[in-house]
Amino acid sequence: MAELYQARFEGPLPEVKIKDGVVTIRYPRRLLALGGEQRATTVALNVVIPWWIVIKGGAAEITAGLGGLDLAGLVVKGDSA
Repeated sequence: MAELYQARFEGPLPEVKIKDGVVTIRYPRRLLALGGEQRATTVALNVVIPWWIVIKGGAAEITAGLGGLDLAGLVVKGDSA
């Protein structure tokens, strides 16, 4: 893959920003009591680049196939609101 990453989104689209080599994918908060559409994101990362992955708050289910990835670090944080 020549790109930094490739992503596919299902449901409402998140805000995606790239700045200074940092890719941020952020979904707006939603109230579960109000229903709300299911959201799913699939991200493929370029294996040539070392990655530092940070996952913060609100992720109900994460499946990560990180084999073959140059993983510099991985941090998973709960919701701090």
